[in-house]
Amino acid sequence: RSYLAWLCAERGEFAEAIACGKEGVDIAEAGHHAYTQSYTSWGLGMPYVVRGDLVEAARVLEKADSLCREWNLPLISALVSGALGIVRARSGRGAEGVALLREAVASHERTFGHGVWHSQNLIWLGEALMLSSQFDEAQTFGEQALAHAREGRHRVSEPWALHLLGEV
Repeated sequence: RSYLAWLCAERGEFAEAIACGKEGVDIAEAGHHAYTQSYTSWGLGMPYVVRGDLVEAARVLEKADSLCREWNLPLISALVSGALGIVRARSGRGAEGVALLREAVASHERTFGHGVWHSQNLIWLGEALMLSSQFDEAQTFGEQALAHAREGRHRVSEPWALHLLGEV
């Protein structure tokens, strides 16, 4: 349900995305399993990130981040830190957003290698740097994100990497 919520949001189907995300959270909370609760909270947060509802995205992702830290969940932490980092940067908290995204990129590389979320975190890091007027570094991360997206055939990330490069 977490990935379905994110993908529905990418298609602009926000009502369906949020309903799916909430359903996942309800199931996870009934099971009282911290990893699943943090993962589904991340999934519910993604439609709010994509839609630009930064207040609601922060509320949901902060819950996921708290669970990750309390229960030491490094696998999901890289996803949560990245999403929370872009929310912080878009909310005018650039330095905090950049720090969270640097942490997410490094954690993702250690934990997963170079999957689709590595590309997404690179895009968000580039955006956060751009919002902080660090254009040269933003360009570098945009180029890295585009290369990773193309090499890994991460079609959902490629247009966002191109968009970032256009904005920079």
